[in-house]
Amino acid sequence: MGNHRIENKIHRTLKWSFTQSDLQNRPRISLCRNGKRYTRFVHTVILSTFMGPRPLDMECCHNDGNNKNNKLSNLRWDTSKSNGEDMVKHGRSTRGIKNSQSKLTEEQVREIRLLLKETELRQWEIANKFNVSRSTINDINNGYNWKYLED
Repeated sequence: MGNHRIENKIHRTLKWSFTQSDLQNRPRISLCRNGKRYTRFVHTVILSTFMGPRPLDMECCHNDGNNKNNKLSNLRWDTSKSNGEDMVKHGRSTRGIKNSQSKLTEEQVREIRLLLKETELRQWEIANKFNVSRSTINDINNGYNWKYLED
């Protein structure tokens, strides 16, 4: 991977190197100029360089869902919502049981919904039964969490 130097016509030096990827395996590049380091994602550098600055409220999105494929033809500026929809489409979403913080399974959520509809149990009673907070049950009841999951 090593360090590299680029010199322009007036002999200013820009040093660059690939750095360790983040937790999502998105490659990054470190740029150093006059002793100051700037670390950026490769996909953002490529898109900014060839398509212009990031528009307001836009993200860099990968058309094929592969965050290591940083070809310009695979990149676009788009909304966070569209990026999330891409993640679902490509099976890279961490919703539901794919989320490491999830305390419930899909089957438990279905059971909770059934208890909310067909019993007189209060939300705190259901929460105690499943060892979660009452707000978790409330969020399921109001469709804030697990909304993708059909009964």
